[in-house]
Amino acid sequence: MWTGIKQAFSENDGTVSSARLLTALCTLASLVWISYIVYHTCALPDAVTLGGTTAFSVAHYAANKLTGGPKNN
Repeated sequence: MWTGIKQAFSENDGTVSSARLLTALCTLASLVWISYIVYHTCALPDAVTLGGTTAFSVAHYAANKLTGGPKNN
C-alpha cells in the first residue's frame, strides 16, 4: 500500500514531486472548505466556487507539467 502511495506522489525517475504533494494538500483543503460551507449553509456552493477550487487545487501540477518541471543538473 505504501509503495503505491509513494509512486503516486513521485515522478517517473522516483523523485518526490512537490507539485503532486501541493495538489493533494490543496485538494484536501478545498474538500474541508466546501464541506464547511455545505454544513453551515445546507446548500452546495455555486459552480463558480466549485470551479475555482478545482483550479486552485490543480494549478501547481498543471504549471509543473506545462513548464517541464524543475531540471536537475
